[in-house]
Amino acid sequence: ATLTAGLSWPRSDNPLDPTRGWAALLEATLSSKFIGSSATQEFTRFGAEAAIYRTMTRGVVLSGRVRGGILFAPKVVLGGERVNFVPPDQRFYAGGPNDVRGYEQNELGPVVYVVDSSAIVGGSVPQNLVRFSATGGNTLAIANVELRVPSPAFRHRLRFALFVDAGTLFQREQTALSPVLIRVTPGVGLRIATPLGPARLDVAYNSY
Repeated sequence: ATLTAGLSWPRSDNPLDPTRGWAALLEATLSSKFIGSSATQEFTRFGAEAAIYRTMTRGVVLSGRVRGGILFAPKVVLGGERVNFVPPDQRFYAGGPNDVRGYEQNELGPVVYVVDSSAIVGGSVPQNLVRFSATGGNTLAIANVELRVPSPAFRHRLRFALFVDAGTLFQREQTALSPVLIRVTPGVGLRIATPLGPARLDVAYNSY
C-alpha cells in the first residue's frame, strides 16, 4: 500500500512543445505498515524535476531539464540477509528516449545478465545469447540540455535538435556492484510538428 502526494508548477507557454517559461514537479511516496503495506516493503520515495525554456532568436529554443530522486528503506531480513528492499516497480530506472537517450530503455544503471543455462558451453556463453534485465536503483540524477533550430525549409513544421544528456543511477548500499558513474551521451534529432502534436526522432552516441 502506498500514499503519494505531488505538487506541480507548469509555467511554460505550451505543455506539448514549450518555447519559453519553466515547469517544476515535486513528488513523495510513502509505503508503511501503518497504511496497510507489508512490513518487508516499507519505503519512502522522493522525486523532483525542473525544466526551463528560452527562445534565443527567431525560432531557436534552448531548453534544460534536471530530474532527481532518492529512496529510503529500513533493513529487513530476506533470504537470511539484512537488506534494504524496495519493490521493483517503485525503484528508479534510467535510460531511454525520455532521459539519457544514448541508452536503451532502463539500461543505464544496475542490470543483471540473464542467460539460458542450455546456452552455456564449456563455461562460456555466446554474447548474442546474453540479455540485460534492469534491477533499478535508489538514487537518480539526470540532466538534459537541448538546442532546437528551425529548418531552412518548412521552418514552421521541421526543426533540428542538438542535445547532451547526462545521468547516473545507482544503489547506495551496493556501490561495489553498482558504482557511481556519470554517463554523458550527445546526439542530434529532428522535431516535426503534426496535427496530433510534435513528433521526434533522436540519435545519440554512446561511447561506453
